Amino acid sequence: MNPPKNSNNEKSKTSQPLENLAETYRKMAPYLNLGYVWAASVILFTLLGHYLDRYWSTKPWLTLVGALLGIVAGFYNFIKTVLQKEKKE
Repeated sequence: MNPPKNSNNEKSKTSQPLENLAETYRKMAPYLNLGYVWAASVILFTLLGHYLDRYWSTKPWLTLVGALLGIVAGFYNFIKTVLQKEKKE
């Protein structure tokens, strides 16, 4: 004869890994978006430089400046986010 199962024990055992996974995602959330933000800043500044190059006929200088500004802005945002997260912990 099997003893009756305690539904609270079973529920806590199965929900514990899900809670750990949710906590892990909460901790990782600020970092998951960084790649997209970095790529978007590079693309946006490069396109802006390209547009200005076409407008002022200065090819390829403003495109290069825009790409470099996008890279710098992306890394600045990356470092700022990481340092803010470390301060909170």
